[in-house]
Amino acid sequence: MDEGRGLMYLGSTSAPYLIPAWRAQRDQANAHFGNCVASAGDVDGDGYGDLLAGACFYDNGQEDEGQAHLFSGAQGAGLPFRPRQARADGFSLIGPLGASGSQTQVRLRLTGWYPGGSEHVKLQWEIKPLGTNFDGTDLGESVDWALADSATGVELDELVAGLTEETPYHWRARVLYEPGNPQGLDHSIWLSLPHNGWNETDFRTSGDGGSPPSPVDDLVATLMGGSKSASGDLLLTWTEPFTEAGVSYYVIYRSTTPSSTGDSLAATADTAYTDPGVVGDTGTNHYYTVKVVDQEGRKSDPSNQVGEFDLQLMVPEKASSSENLIGRE
Repeated sequence: MDEGRGLMYLGSTSAPYLIPAWRAQRDQANAHFGNCVASAGDVDGDGYGDLLAGACFYDNGQEDEGQAHLFSGAQGAGLPFRPRQARADGFSLIGPLGASGSQTQVRLRLTGWYPGGSEHVKLQWEIKPLGTNFDGTDLGESVDWALADSATGVELDELVAGLTEETPYHWRARVLYEPGNPQGLDHSIWLSLPHNGWNETDFRTSGDGGSPPSPVDDLVATLMGGSKSASGDLLLTWTEPFTEAGVSYYVIYRSTTPSSTGDSLAATADTAYTDPGVVGDTGTNHYYTVKVVDQEGRKSDPSNQVGEFDLQLMVPEKASSSENLIGRE
């Protein structure tokens, strides 16, 4: 008696369906399960809204202590969509209210999958400045279709451009299914960023003001084993410099000549990076610099240059332009 029960009825354009699409109960007398019900948002970040239901007199070690029950909106049906937003350069994800690292761009990601097996999908999105309601206009979508299936899905990753600098935005996205698919599906539900309301700020674009971050000035290279004939690793370390907006990450550059910055090798949020197996190559000298990228996407000048080189290949007049050079004996 007074156990309580939760029932969910799907709506339609005319009236709710008469048969519940979902039901739940706690099988405990006098628990009053369902006495209060509320949306929990997207707690697990799978793209589906979740449900909270209270049982105000539930017994669990103490009489009438009560309990709140969380129910997943997906209910195990297919893969999580996992809507995400990332910096325009793609290096890291952005949390709610975070900066896109660009004045005019942001990157949106979604796991695309098809409930009936393998099928082609693409990403569709709607981005509006905060305070402007979603209305289904000015939609963007991927140029190409990507093959996905219900077992693994496919990562849909799109760079969205044409935004206004220093502006807060909110967005929603969904998966489009290729016309003619076996189930006749057009698209998934609209999905918003987890843990954030559809009418709240998701991200903001960067401005053009402010100073770039100070460069790293204490880059050090340390030989982690190895010799002329034996392979080893080279460890790069440095300390975090001052930035007005805060450090987002570092870009490591590697060159084969001390007079050049070279190409980007890797990016890291740490103040250390290991270049594996680079020691032991007697035919090539390597030189390294680091640049700082702040939370607004501004990049510093190169750091001091360090390197590793084989003593037999060293050019004396060029070697003086690099600091903290490591020679292999």
